[in-house]
Amino acid sequence: MKSMAYFPVIGAVIGIWAAAIFDGFAALGLPPLVAAAASGGGTLWLTGCFHEDGLCDTLDGFGGGWTKAQILQIMKDSRSGSYATMGATFWAIAKCAAIAHIADSSSVWEVGASTGAGPAIVVAQAAARATAAPLLYFFDYV
Repeated sequence: MKSMAYFPVIGAVIGIWAAAIFDGFAALGLPPLVAAAASGGGTLWLTGCFHEDGLCDTLDGFGGGWTKAQILQIMKDSRSGSYATMGATFWAIAKCAAIAHIADSSSVWEVGASTGAGPAIVVAQAAARATAAPLLYFFDYV
């Protein structure tokens, strides 16, 4: 439980990794959507698809189950179903498109040599992990 205090820091480190990949691909002159996809792939590799696996389990469970027992059984199954496949696909497309849009929006937000999408990636990764502690504190575990 004490380690949760470091989740935002870990998120920022992952964000720096993702932003560096994004900025590297963008510096090569590749389109923002390609840079965003490479950045997303880098975070998938670094985190071992940890969060995406949870998303897919949740999508399969709530999409395919009618009772609490069915939902939990589906979520424990290691195979991905159609809800997981489609949900993860749409999630990846939306994430890459959003990052590319931020890069295209002529943002004046800068952190060092990184502008626009780079800093946004760092903040988003840190902020997303900062939500874990309050959620665990205020809600019962399933």
